[in-house]
Amino acid sequence: MKKEEMISLVKHLNIIFDTVRIVDLRSMNQYVYIDKEGLKKETECCYEIWEKEKKCDNCIATKALVQKTKVSKFEFVDDDIYYVTAMYIEVEDTPLVLETVLHITYEISFDAYGQNELVQSILNTNKKIYEDALTGAYNRHFYEDQLVGLYDDFSVVVVDADDFKNINDTYGHEAGDIALRSIVQTIQFFIRSNDLVIRYGGDEFVIVFRNIPKDIFILKLEKIRKAISELVIEKYPTMHITVSMGGVNEEGKVEELFNKADYLLYQAKKEKNKVLIQ
Repeated sequence: MKKEEMISLVKHLNIIFDTVRIVDLRSMNQYVYIDKEGLKKETECCYEIWEKEKKCDNCIATKALVQKTKVSKFEFVDDDIYYVTAMYIEVEDTPLVLETVLHITYEISFDAYGQNELVQSILNTNKKIYEDALTGAYNRHFYEDQLVGLYDDFSVVVVDADDFKNINDTYGHEAGDIALRSIVQTIQFFIRSNDLVIRYGGDEFVIVFRNIPKDIFILKLEKIRKAISELVIEKYPTMHITVSMGGVNEEGKVEELFNKADYLLYQAKKEKNKVLIQ
């Protein structure tokens, strides 16, 4: 699509919808506007319209971009309900997402109780889809749905609990569950609010940082490793938990960085309780 065609389309859509915006997911979900000179980025990010400090867990713009399709959802701000649609577009070979927002609170016939029930039901569904029930981290479905295919200045870490089978065999599965929760809680303590921790599989986790300097990245991973190795579980005081980590700090697609980090993890596991970084 040429930029002139996009300008005309947005102009017509603004007559129908409350908000029309173009989002560049390669640049921290920033708004983009188009004039005769081309694409220009705003300083505001798309999720700020919902009064959020980080990307939505159920980001349909990401899904639309990765799958090159059109996706819709309901979004809630206080007592207001919005219908949001995200559609993949290309403007002069630049991949973008066109989002339209329609305020529908007064178009739906609910009493206050019914509206609250609807809101809570949808919020609970979103949580179940993307949250690991045991640890509270994001789950693999979130990774595959919201991250795979994204290209940016990411840092990806693959974390694996050392000798986890021995923990289950020696102390029981309850102890193993506590160990997994403790690992996630420790990681969450050291990462930033816009960073992500994902339970990728049984005792394997993925941490995704965005735009983090390499020196800080290295320091954080070493702090996480050390803190986990020093954990004392009150109910199982003799249980010793350690993790090995492989981390990559460079620009690229999440899944490609994951593969590199996973190889580094494989090397780190030979010594255990070790961090290897590229």
